[in-house]
Amino acid sequence: MIKALLAFSIIPLVGFLISLSILNNLAEDIPVSVLIENVQYNCSIEYQEVCSTFNNIFLLRDASIYSGIASFLIVFSYFIVARLAGTNRQAISRLFPPLIPIVLLMISIQTLVQGAIITYGAYIGEVFLIGRVHYILIGLIGLGAAIGALNIIESIFSLTKKLVHTQMAYQLLPSEQPKIWDFVNKIAGEINSTPPDNIIVGIEPTFYATAADVEGCADGKLMGETLYLSLPLMRLFNISELKAVIGHELGHFRAKDTEYSTKFSPVYRGLGNSIHSLGGSDGGALDLAKLPALLVLSSMFNSFDESVASISREREFEADKVGVSVSSPKDLAYSLFKVILFSSAWTGIRQDNVERLNKGKVSPNLSLTFKDSAAFNLSTENLELAKDTILTSTVSHPTDSHPLLQDRLENIGFNEREIKIADVLLQGDSCSDLIGDLEKIEENLTEIEHRLMIASGYAVIPEESSEDGGLEQLLYIMAAGMVGADGKIEQQEIAIAEQIGMQLVEAFDKTDFREYINNLDAIPNILDVGKDLLSLEDDAKKTILSYLEAIAKADGEFAKEEIIILNDLKAIWEIN
Repeated sequence: MIKALLAFSIIPLVGFLISLSILNNLAEDIPVSVLIENVQYNCSIEYQEVCSTFNNIFLLRDASIYSGIASFLIVFSYFIVARLAGTNRQAISRLFPPLIPIVLLMISIQTLVQGAIITYGAYIGEVFLIGRVHYILIGLIGLGAAIGALNIIESIFSLTKKLVHTQMAYQLLPSEQPKIWDFVNKIAGEINSTPPDNIIVGIEPTFYATAADVEGCADGKLMGETLYLSLPLMRLFNISELKAVIGHELGHFRAKDTEYSTKFSPVYRGLGNSIHSLGGSDGGALDLAKLPALLVLSSMFNSFDESVASISREREFEADKVGVSVSSPKDLAYSLFKVILFSSAWTGIRQDNVERLNKGKVSPNLSLTFKDSAAFNLSTENLELAKDTILTSTVSHPTDSHPLLQDRLENIGFNEREIKIADVLLQGDSCSDLIGDLEKIEENLTEIEHRLMIASGYAVIPEESSEDGGLEQLLYIMAAGMVGADGKIEQQEIAIAEQIGMQLVEAFDKTDFREYINNLDAIPNILDVGKDLLSLEDDAKKTILSYLEAIAKADGEFAKEEIIILNDLKAIWEIN
């Protein structure tokens, strides 16, 4: 509050000091009070040209005094109300929606008044004190004040506008997807919450519920309350974990949360818009008069930070307990752990996808690519070391902030030491039975992602595609066949296959290779591929044999099936 008061008092103080300085200069040897009495008396008898000048100086003095008093009342009243409301969601939802527009209007008026004070103060000060006037500079100051006032008034109208959230997603209609709707509605009934008006799914790894209008997933805006579900994460969650997360999100649709989201959030955003409209300055004269308003609004906005953070924390803790009520503490704990762990991989997947597009390679399903990344990129040993980091991280969320994971686990009574990394890596594939035409939806969303990357200029598909194949295709088949030779898909074997494969063939691509891993039943036999490579030089054949042997031994075991394949391949190639 002190910072806001100081910011809003600078111009009135400057205006008052300028008027006082000029009056002192004119008074010469007599007191200023005597000068004022003489001027007022003489001007009351006979109005002269000099009276107009004195009246303007008196007006500058009085306007500065009243502006300073008004500034104090505006700032003091606002911060008193903010202090009284504290973190009470009901109080905030009822007090601030009507208060903020009034405060913004008063600040807008003050910006105009103070713009006039500083403009006329600069003009008359230069006339009396230095004898020259910088008209352009003073004009820019006045213009800046007018623009600032108009920007604030414009932002007032945005306070009544509903929040709009943009999300690349696919809308699931009840008539087309009855299973997922029945699943969600049943959870809503169990927790006595309002069911969502819309369910949308996407490939970004997050879950959320919002009362904002949603664009980007239907012909028009989706109105009402919308639940977003991540298809890649649903492929990793089991049904109980999914139920826990949906229960948590639907917990935000309860009355107290909905009122806070629909009434206070737009006002909070509007205050931010006011700051944004005044910001972006270059520090020139045009921005001088609106600087105090910017500082005051920033101070007011920042005064919300502690309350909003506290409310956000409280909301998440309440919603976590709702999620637990329809599942268990363990299910929610594992689902939250998975969200933090796997969502961090999304940026890398998008970057890899851009690189593939630039090479002319088009991934058909990024959701499955994400699933493979979760299965093959992470090892139990590495995750054990990263466990503490994950516990002190927060769940990424597009519309809200969250407490640390370890605090959320403590809130639901779950011991963080009970989390087993091997269980975290288990993939439950909760979406296959709940969503019809799953892969088709994922492929459509993937195509939209490709188009977005191309339209944004991140990716440029070359005219000549590199998907014709080559030696790397044969290498994929042989490496994948060796990985699956013993009937098990081991993360260590895949890691070695990819690491050495990229050294052997420059065009080796992890995503393409994993397609072969996922379709072992459909790929040719290693030995048949070996027969196709009889024309290779002996050194190349020995390199491939060493490569396949390294894959076989990567998991610490040299299975009988793997030994047989290598021996048969040596016989075909006549290598001892």
